[in-house]
Amino acid sequence: VDKLMVDALKLYDERVINGAIAYAEGDSDGYNSAIDELVSDGFSEEVAIKAIQGAASSYDSEIEKASKANEKADEADTNREKREAEKERDEIIDRLVALGYDRDEIESAIDSVEKKAPEASDSTESKNSRYSTKMVLAALENGNYDSFKEIKGNIIEEKTKEYMEKDKTLTQKEARSKAESSLRSSLTSRYKDDYVNGTESEKKQIREILAKSGLYQKLNKTLNDWEAEARKKKTK
Repeated sequence: VDKLMVDALKLYDERVINGAIAYAEGDSDGYNSAIDELVSDGFSEEVAIKAIQGAASSYDSEIEKASKANEKADEADTNREKREAEKERDEIIDRLVALGYDRDEIESAIDSVEKKAPEASDSTESKNSRYSTKMVLAALENGNYDSFKEIKGNIIEEKTKEYMEKDKTLTQKEARSKAESSLRSSLTSRYKDDYVNGTESEKKQIREILAKSGLYQKLNKTLNDWEAEARKKKTK
């Protein structure tokens, strides 16, 4: 892949920005539309995907930096430290606005950043996949359930083929089961700690998300096991 071409698209093409926003929200229609538009203009699908996913990753990184600058401003001991932190945050916001992102959406994203366990890595998808675990989680958390079903189906299908290519003894059913287990593990990594440490309202919300994922056949047992495990850890 031509890195210079990918980097140029990330910086200067509005379709990449729109695709990155859709990717971050788990909006498969907006994401695929951006890819298709770039491909129709002569870019390869691989270049389009890498540019959009790269832009989304860069955006997330900048939002994290701005959130940390906010924290520094709030915790500053002097007015000078507070001004420096606020300047750092404002420069990040201005930089993202100049790239084409909406200021209100940027500020909302900064405010919504919470201290939590790292999200599951994208180990479930195949190399050069159009979709990622990050997008699966975004679709679930934003209530984009039609998108979630499409993304989930594609990841499981790709991973099933990958498992069967690596291990010729696996049946398609066995490989698919492994693919579903891999994706389920990613959701568990993301939600387990939040569930066991959450309020009743937060637990209800997570329960609904996991139920809609369709990946937990015995969800009540799974959640009970999580809480039992957490109680054991506290008593040690």
